[in-house]
Amino acid sequence: MGDIAIYTDADEVPLATIFRSIFEKENGGETISHKADAKELSAYFGEVLPSYDRERVYASDIKKVFNWYNLLQKHGLVDLVEEAAETEEAPAEEETK
Repeated sequence: MGDIAIYTDADEVPLATIFRSIFEKENGGETISHKADAKELSAYFGEVLPSYDRERVYASDIKKVFNWYNLLQKHGLVDLVEEAAETEEAPAEEETK
């Protein structure tokens, strides 16, 4: 999951960053069901990641993000995904110095 990112108007945002946004929005709780209708999913995703590229990010992609988040949240693993992403990012930042 560390290599997965979502297209935005400017760049790509790592999945862990999106999970962090959802986690903060929901105060650590579950988010919208991936079975909600496409308009509702898109609207909610726009709240979490306002700059997501609406032409390249499909409803099926958004459903996966919410499904994965809810599965990880249910098992208390959202924080672990974020920590792993931060650990992976740290060496890359040090190399650029």
